[in-house]
This record gives sequence, C-alpha cells and structure tokens, in this order.
Amino acid sequence: MNILITNNHLQNFGGSETFVYFFYRKLKTMGHNVDVFTLNTGDFSKYFYDNLVSFPKNKYDLILVNHNTCLKYLLENKIKGKKIYTCHGVIHGLEKPIMGADVYIGISEEVCSYLTSLGFENNYLIRNGIDTIKFSPTKNISETPKKILAACQGKKAREKIKNVCYNLCIEYFGIEDRIFDVENLYNEVDLVFGLGRTVMEAMACGRNVIVYDERDYMETGYMDGMVTENNVVEIRKNNFSGRRFKFEPTEENIIKEIKKYNKKNGIFNRDYILEENDIINKVIEYLKIYNDLIIKK
Repeated sequence: MNILITNNHLQNFGGSETFVYFFYRKLKTMGHNVDVFTLNTGDFSKYFYDNLVSFPKNKYDLILVNHNTCLKYLLENKIKGKKIYTCHGVIHGLEKPIMGADVYIGISEEVCSYLTSLGFENNYLIRNGIDTIKFSPTKNISETPKKILAACQGKKAREKIKNVCYNLCIEYFGIEDRIFDVENLYNEVDLVFGLGRTVMEAMACGRNVIVYDERDYMETGYMDGMVTENNVVEIRKNNFSGRRFKFEPTEENIIKEIKKYNKKNGIFNRDYILEENDIINKVIEYLKIYNDLIIKK
C-alpha cells in the first residue's frame, strides 16, 4: 500500500515523533511504500531519510494522522486517502481532534473518553506500540536497587529523586531530554522514573519503573508510583501519565515507592509489554481498521 504518516513536528525525540518513527519502520519492513510529512522539521527528521516529503502526493491508500494541524493541512490541500487520526493526549492543544478523518483512535481509556466528550463517539482504543527488539533487556537488574535513572523533563522531579538517592545510598543518573538510543541507559540501571512512553520502554527493558515527573505545564507533580502486576491495568488507563492515582510527590512518598522495588517486577514488566504493546501487533490493529473501512466502502 501507499501510506502517508503525518506529525506536526519532527524536531526532537518526543512521544509522537517516536510513535511515527516506529510505525514508519515497521510498515517499511512489511513492504509498504511509506511517506512521512511534517510541518516542522528538525533533528529527528533525518531518521526518515528520503521518505520525508516536503509535499504529500495527491492520493494515498492510508493516511495515519497525528495532530489537528496536519489534518487541517490534508483537508485544505485535498489529499485523498482513508484518514485515521490518532489522539495521544488530553492536554496539548495539538491533540484536540477536528472533523475530517474517517476514524479516530485514542491511545488510552482516558483519551477515548476525551474523544467521546468532544462528540467523536465512534472511536477506537489502540495503545502505544513499543519496539520490543530495540527495547529489550541486555543486563539483569539487581536484587536491590543500586542504580536509578530519572528520565524526567522536570528539574524539580530530578532534584527530588537525586536527594532521595543520596539519602538511600543509591547511584543516581538523570537526563533532561530524550535521546535516540535511550535503551542503553535503561539497561545500565535497575529502576527508571518517567512518564508515558518512557515507562513502557523501560518496562520492555525489564526494569522496575516508577511513574512520576513534575513538568512546567503541571500544577503539581504527577505520580502513580511503582508499576506492579496489581496496579498496571489501572495506571495504563491514563497512559502511564501519573494522572490515575496522583500521589503527592513528596520525597517521603518517593522513598515509599522505591521500597516496593522487586526484581520480579522487571520480569513481569517485560512480559506485559510483549503481550500488550508490541509494535507489530499495534500496526496490525491499524491495518485491520483500514481493511474494515475498505470493506464498508
């Protein structure tokens, strides 16, 4: 098939950018012709090589749309093709859907409810896809946490985690920005702090994970705590955003969550992502929706 994937920006290694990248790679390996279009190029654009187009063709079989700016562009320029719009969140203005797509996807129960509240009632739930080959364990984790990675955008979150690590005599690592080969960092530590895709990637690497960050757009920090077999189904309803339980992100509570560390969590996390989020299964779900659209035509 001839497929177009769109994203408002391909500048940094953010969530929607990596969503596009892994879908692009998997569709290419399946033999499809894939173009990628963005309104704002940047450092991340180079990973799409010659498949990044300045102007889309007039017609595609399937168009995977991220962001309302891209859907608006496609409609204004009368680009034909079955359009599947994916909504990745409920906060950022770019995610707010507009009319014009054939199907609307939410990546969590929270997002699907958001779509329904805006009148897009016939939406589908398809969770984020993770490349479980790229994100896989290369080193075993310790019996007790010896190294912790704060993959948090918020400086306040990183400082709190750093203080906690100092008090618990645990080695601390912190990163402010996402990097392309971040799996190498995940595999050097026992426990990872972060939100969203970071959580799922670290789980795929067999790490213990605590859902927590304090970003500029948050009134307070978002924390759902240590991911375990007992709470993962609830936490994922908000796409590991920290908005499910909203624990108060005090240093005392962070310590409490770290003490829930268990080597078995890492084994469970890896198996869970393989079952629920493997990228190939997510691509197949999108292609099934496309086939259903063709059948109904």
